[in-house]
Amino acid sequence: MKRFLLTLLASAFLLTAGAQTLLPIRDSIGKLSISVDPRMELLGTVFLLADYKFHIQGVPYCDRVQAYFSPFADAGAVKFARGMWRYNMSLGWLAGQMLAYSDLPDMKRRYPYFNMMNKAHPKDLRHYNTLLKRFAEKSRFSNFWTDNELFYRQVIAWCKNQVGDIDVVGLLESYFNMKQESYDIVLCPLFGYNSFGPRLPGSDGLLKIYALISVPQNLGGIVADGGFDLSGLLFHEFGHSFVNPFTEQYADLVAQSSDRFEPIRDKMKPQSYWTWDACVSEHIVRAVGVRLAEITGGPAVAENSLRYEEGRYFGYIRPLVEKLREYEALRDSTGISFGEYVPELLKVFNEAELYKPVFPGSVNAVLSGDVIYVYPTAGDEAPGSTEYVRWLVDQVKMRGPSWKSVRLVADSVAVKMPLDSCNIVCYGTVESNLLLAKYRSKLPFQAEPGAIIADRRYDDPGVRLIACVPNPENPELGMAVYTAIDERRIIDINNVFHGPDDFCIFTDRDHILSRGYFEKRGTEWHFPQPKPSAD
Repeated sequence: MKRFLLTLLASAFLLTAGAQTLLPIRDSIGKLSISVDPRMELLGTVFLLADYKFHIQGVPYCDRVQAYFSPFADAGAVKFARGMWRYNMSLGWLAGQMLAYSDLPDMKRRYPYFNMMNKAHPKDLRHYNTLLKRFAEKSRFSNFWTDNELFYRQVIAWCKNQVGDIDVVGLLESYFNMKQESYDIVLCPLFGYNSFGPRLPGSDGLLKIYALISVPQNLGGIVADGGFDLSGLLFHEFGHSFVNPFTEQYADLVAQSSDRFEPIRDKMKPQSYWTWDACVSEHIVRAVGVRLAEITGGPAVAENSLRYEEGRYFGYIRPLVEKLREYEALRDSTGISFGEYVPELLKVFNEAELYKPVFPGSVNAVLSGDVIYVYPTAGDEAPGSTEYVRWLVDQVKMRGPSWKSVRLVADSVAVKMPLDSCNIVCYGTVESNLLLAKYRSKLPFQAEPGAIIADRRYDDPGVRLIACVPNPENPELGMAVYTAIDERRIIDINNVFHGPDDFCIFTDRDHILSRGYFEKRGTEWHFPQPKPSAD
């Protein structure tokens, strides 16, 4: 028996001694460290197996994860992830905590517990750490990591290409007039659409700051390039480590404006901003992002960024942006740092006009949630439009189960029913659609026989207009209008690129006459005034 125990102990020692330390695959651009980290991939794997709803499905890397690890779908770590809300934990918070551990397989805590969420308890975190290490060991996670090293290097190469010549660290340090100890981008291809900005304590009062960045992937397995604003995302996630320490330091000043949260609470919760202090930090980080967008891309890019944030109900961001302009002038003249200016910045939330959520646009924003399509019945040409809208709604419902709730009603029915709990999509001219006729005074355009008056007068009978406005019965929701000078032009009106902006005026898909965003003040929306031409 003694010999057997000695043999068993020796075997255990050899297995432990031979366990390979899994180090991140790493590269750098100047002060920026860029890596794919096995700790994050382990966490992402467990959440993928737990059917975490924000994962990207069907891309090759996720398929490989599913194929390799599916035999371990009932492991303790996976079960814990499925019920993490019982422990007051979230993916972003757990990802930040992972940074406090040493590399796999040991995963020993190197930093004290920090930023504990609500009632999350250290013993639960220790328990989950044990479950993760057990999962990694039993599934031989190290084998999967090694087999996919080429993909991880491709992800890093994509990141370097996206960053390009943008001096992310220089811009951040210059804007905030502050420095941090280190800047680490950790690319997380299993985090779906989620990105996070945790921090760890460094030396001399500085911070080690991180941007845990999701990686867009396509069905071909190649990292997608189009339309992904990586620099903006880096400004945002790193920005939290410049902003949040000060909103936490001045928690009493933040609390003074907490009554501002109630009107937007229901808009913030679906975005995972559950408290006023989190909402304040997000407002400020996003306002800084708008200012950095102007520095790197110009005023038009900044304005688009600002409109996007307003579209997500960050209602105090515009006055914050103006206040940041004052900070920038003061910084340049006196050398004040962002941290020193935060108390002044926080005054905006009390001094600005109380924000009440109003549908912000765009057309795309109308086409989600509970939607009712309204077809016209008045006039000789209305039946053609009706058939087109019926066909269109059938196509929408074929997109999947989440679209089955889309409803189709006649205008004669719509004018008699309550519409304050849904988005509305109206087709037809103001004369042919009774609902448009009912609310014609709420529309930002005017319809006359043979003409539409919008940002200018349009007399061409081929002109069509797609626009959005607040729902006349509930300004927090939206109404989209698909109209034309001639009712016969309603057919095939959707066959033009539209949606990201508030309006599009065109004759056909190749001839766009005007498009853009309305000038808005509450529910009063107007076409932008033409700018005077330069002499």
